[in-house]
Amino acid sequence: MRFTIEPEVRDGQHDFRGLRGSAARFCDIRGHEIIGGHEPIDITLRGLAGMSAELHDRVARALGALGCDVGAAECHGALCGLLCAPRAFAPRTWLEHLAGADDLGPFEEGDTRAALDELLHASVRVLAEDAFGLFLLLPGDEADLGTRSAAFAAWCRGFLAGLGLGGIGDFTLLGEDARGFVKDLERFCRIDAADGDEADEQAFAELTEYTRMGVMIIHEEVQAAAAAGAPSSSLH
Repeated sequence: MRFTIEPEVRDGQHDFRGLRGSAARFCDIRGHEIIGGHEPIDITLRGLAGMSAELHDRVARALGALGCDVGAAECHGALCGLLCAPRAFAPRTWLEHLAGADDLGPFEEGDTRAALDELLHASVRVLAEDAFGLFLLLPGDEADLGTRSAAFAAWCRGFLAGLGLGGIGDFTLLGEDARGFVKDLERFCRIDAADGDEADEQAFAELTEYTRMGVMIIHEEVQAAAAAGAPSSSLH
């Protein structure tokens, strides 16, 4: 398997400085071997992988039943982007992004409401209380690597969209590490991966872990700016 990502080009050279470890080694680029109100729900966070896979399937079924164009992974990415952004989080903004319209009725009923509520409150809780417990909502290990890679790319697209919806309109105003991470995410959105071996699985695990850590960097940076009294408009 190869992860195929469009690189940033600086001075005629491909730039992949944000990628680390064996995850970088499995990125093959042009022949270069590199790398509305919701009631609180009491959730006990389980193992990240198990929780992510189980909840992913429920959210995917709920969104699929509505014919939603946004999949479960992208749905969660957008939610995390909104939660990391400086603008006060409004669930309606997230739901309107999923619906692509103002009519949110189908998203606030039955199994769909239950699945999205659990995802929302799990994500809010983990970012507020223990960011190291952050998970990416992706299919479980039983899914082939190509499927999981496509979901990961969708998660990254959703996260960047969520940042924009949440008030980060100018990524150049982020810190150096956060800016580098955003640039990597923009390339991860275009990942194209086929099935692979054990080494490729390890590379994918490291890539997702790098992304998880990068999300924490952005969240902490925005929170620190807010605590220091910096106006959120500075990131617009």
